[in-house]
Amino acid sequence: MKILLNQNWLYLFFIFCIHISFAQPNDANENLTEISVNTESEIKLDGSKVEMDSLASKINSKLKNYQKEDLALQTADIVVSSNTTEQFIEAIKKEVQKTPIQFTNVQRSIVANFSESGPVTDEMIEQYNILIEGWNQLEEEERYYRKIELNYVENIHQRMTFQQQINAKKLPGYLYFVKEPNVKEDISIQDLERWRFDDAYEVYINKAQIEKGILRAKNTDSFKGYYILRYLVNEEPFYEVYLFTK
Repeated sequence: MKILLNQNWLYLFFIFCIHISFAQPNDANENLTEISVNTESEIKLDGSKVEMDSLASKINSKLKNYQKEDLALQTADIVVSSNTTEQFIEAIKKEVQKTPIQFTNVQRSIVANFSESGPVTDEMIEQYNILIEGWNQLEEEERYYRKIELNYVENIHQRMTFQQQINAKKLPGYLYFVKEPNVKEDISIQDLERWRFDDAYEVYINKAQIEKGILRAKNTDSFKGYYILRYLVNEEPFYEVYLFTK
């Protein structure tokens, strides 16, 4: 009899837990704003069409009850098509910056979903060309790369046929996987301090990542040079500093 009662209590507790789990709101979905752009440059906010000049106000209306004290972070996923230009993406990001959203993630649909094996399609090459064209239009100090897009271009270039490579845009020699940046020799104490304390910097010595506190025991004479790789992480500038010892 006692065993039967225990089994009944366990069954009731199981049902209660299921009820609670279904009653909980999906915080992940509530704190995520989805923005998509199709091949016709049509913008959708959470599935509904919206114009560029009203995008910020629509997001603010959605998040009108948001308080800065809230622990949950507001995030935006911007999913764009293969022919969406960097200029159009930047325009969307500027509108998002007018809202309470703290983190932004940009994904090109083809880049995010492409297969790393099999034949290279015309659509893949179109995306390849658009990425390269966008980088070519920027000055060197303005180029910040999303790692997934660099990996995409490298992979597509390796897999293209000889004829496809001839017809596609020329692979730029400045890309990190083509040629490492030139090593600079002029390191200052201010540089070492910035790299140590700023969270936007990740530091490597002789290509091995270090705990940045190690730099406290170093001085400019410890190194013969460095170079910096520039990336976008959550659409914010992020730097990998590569130091080389003498």
